[in-house]
Amino acid sequence: VVVLSNMTEGAALAIYGVAHGKLRLRAKTPHIGRTNRWLNPAEFADLDGDGTIEITAVWTPHLGRVLQAWRFSGGKLHQVARIKGYSNHAIGSPIQDLTEIVTLSDGRTALAIPTPGYDEIAFMVLQQAKFTEVARKPAGGRITSPVRRSENGRQLEFATGRTSAVTIDIP
Repeated sequence: VVVLSNMTEGAALAIYGVAHGKLRLRAKTPHIGRTNRWLNPAEFADLDGDGTIEITAVWTPHLGRVLQAWRFSGGKLHQVARIKGYSNHAIGSPIQDLTEIVTLSDGRTALAIPTPGYDEIAFMVLQQAKFTEVARKPAGGRITSPVRRSENGRQLEFATGRTSAVTIDIP
């Protein structure tokens, strides 16, 4: 899974695979539609429990902040869900990995992703082809490092501008 760039149409998400010893494009999303517009891939996981992996990414993480989920089937990428108001990259930052897949206390799989101020983590589940925010936790400052699950899998760890080690419980 890669990001394709086009001078006039902006970015698109694409899947490549090897067929007959050659790298081939298998499927891609539509391009964003404007020059200098990009998307930032997030995570790949079965977010709705149906046995199929969803590919998540944020379209225009600095402007539109649209979290999208796509599924590869029948040789195509199909959009499953989208929701505005979430971002996985702060403008000017070299850090692009601000998301994590977590298991909630009720057993559901969720995407942990910052809100646009990068000072809260939202926990998003995918149900009935819609993203639903099931919890939101304060980060204690602006997130400045990759977001990771702790060793015990019940917490998220990251840094903020205030401290190098922040831990929050996964709901």
